Amino acid sequence: MLKNQDSQDDYTFLSLLNEDPEAEPETQFIKNLRNELIMKANQKVRRIQWFSVTASIFLVTTVAVSLFLLINNSVVNELSTTHELITPNPAKDLSVIKPNEEDHVIEILEKEQINKLFTISYGEEPSDFGQPLIMPGGGDFTPLSFFVKNNLFYIIDNAEKKVVVTTETEHLISIPVHPDAQLKDLFVDEEGNIYVLDIAQRTVSKYNKSGNLLDDFHITDSSFIPTSLTVNQENEPIVFEGESKALNLVDGKEEKRKREFDGTLVNVNVSRNFDEAQINLDDQNGETKISIPFEHSYILLWVHDINPTQILFEKIEKNEKSQESESHMYVIDRSGSILGAVRIPDDHTEYYTEHRIRFENGQIYFMSAESDGVSIYSLTPGKIFEKKLYTVSNDNEQ
Repeated sequence: MLKNQDSQDDYTFLSLLNEDPEAEPETQFIKNLRNELIMKANQKVRRIQWFSVTASIFLVTTVAVSLFLLINNSVVNELSTTHELITPNPAKDLSVIKPNEEDHVIEILEKEQINKLFTISYGEEPSDFGQPLIMPGGGDFTPLSFFVKNNLFYIIDNAEKKVVVTTETEHLISIPVHPDAQLKDLFVDEEGNIYVLDIAQRTVSKYNKSGNLLDDFHITDSSFIPTSLTVNQENEPIVFEGESKALNLVDGKEEKRKREFDGTLVNVNVSRNFDEAQINLDDQNGETKISIPFEHSYILLWVHDINPTQILFEKIEKNEKSQESESHMYVIDRSGSILGAVRIPDDHTEYYTEHRIRFENGQIYFMSAESDGVSIYSLTPGKIFEKKLYTVSNDNEQ
């Protein structure tokens, strides 16, 4: 049973309505609804009653997408039942990889590999994590995000209000944050500086690699609801609201934008009946559209990385009959052919984690907040990978 998942899709669907100020329901209603959803996310509501929570999300997203489709007739057409590629301009030679991009190529094995690298236990030592705080209504304070840089792991501890920096075998430092912080995301730049998004204080705090505070960047726009964090090439912190809005905390400029990977813009659309999603890529060679079918019900498709030959994305779907869900990381080529995949091992995940997947130098990492501690896994895709949600001819689940 899936107990945690990214919430970017909720904000993406809702943001579509805001793009047309004359759309119904009114913009203020959408803002209020988005605020309510994000407040629930900030309270880290546990996913114990998975079916009821998923039903609520489906209700919101279904209404939003339906309204958007009525407003804009140019949105998603019916997609085919197989992978397909539409390339307006001639494709470049994708077999050529630049030397500085080789580290980002994902290795594909014959069989998937799932390895637990380490677990940090809950406890009272400086190197431990704070025990998740169960709150009235089932909420909890848990790690919401982690980051990997040069074989170092940076993990948020919302229970003890700190950021833990560790290797696979050794605790390095713990960086204390504001006692009333609600840490949402973090990022580490090439110099090892650590940026931490605190949505309670509406700040991004910058620390050096020794844990010393260098600067605070404030989110002064009260209408902007930060959901994630990155840093541009000038080391200026950028906070995002969903996928389509970004705010530079140095110059204060807000802009609507698509996600970008080394010059390739990407966004994801979903078919009317939620049985397929479409990855849209836009680069110097024109627009590319790749259809990804869902064998069961759509929950999420999220692109994590793009290189000249590969696309890495996360796909979460649910079997409507059994109400079971599962998540996989897929690697496809730019023609939409599956190169390999690996199951996300969330069987033992007990507490909600929003930013649970990171990709660094060709390696996929997964963070799981479990009953005894916080575990980090490495995931390597394979041509053979485990799938559980099969439907046989007699409609029984196996």
